Amino acid sequence: MFRYLDDKGSVKYKATAEALLEALIKECAVKDIKESNGLLLHGTYARKSKDNPCNNRGVDECNPWGDYFYLEH
Repeated sequence: MFRYLDDKGSVKYKATAEALLEALIKECAVKDIKESNGLLLHGTYARKSKDNPCNNRGVDECNPWGDYFYLEH
């Protein structure tokens, strides 16, 4: 999004994107192929909560959309 804003507005969005990417690399990126068949750990398909009565599915796993957007950066 920062590419479409003026210089002043883009600084905040670019810094936020870089901080998020750094956190993904540090906390969620697969470091060893034996660890997972995806690129990022700790994703969730569906998690039961007070506002979402679904059953927990895919909690703390990799998921294709997480890997896709991680690669797109």
